[in-house]
Amino acid sequence: MTPSTVETPRNTSTERATHVAEFRPAVDIYETTRNYWSLPTLPRVTPNSLKLEVNHPEMKIEGRAVASDTQPEYVYTRTFHLDSSVDVSKIEANLSEGVLQVHLPKSEPYRVRRIEVKTA
Repeated sequence: MTPSTVETPRNTSTERATHVAEFRPAVDIYETTRNYWSLPTLPRVTPNSLKLEVNHPEMKIEGRAVASDTQPEYVYTRTFHLDSSVDVSKIEANLSEGVLQVHLPKSEPYRVRRIEVKTA
């Protein structure tokens, strides 16, 4: 799984435009024998303002963080290219304390497995 281009958000609202910053948070990506994990840090993003879409081979994450007294509102959009081994029907996501945990399980044929060697 590799990060690809960032898409620039566009204001399509008919309301008066406000300044919204684009945010590029760190994303940790891990691979195990059975899974990939994508862990972007998205402070102040709520589940209602978060969208995760998979159109194999791409996964797109979009989010909007609300403004606070000390932090401006921001939008986040990032697209990742998924490896062909990802079983897209089993992808799960959880947002906890500003970290989005995306679990990307590998399909069975791609999992590393140990083969027992027998003697004749």
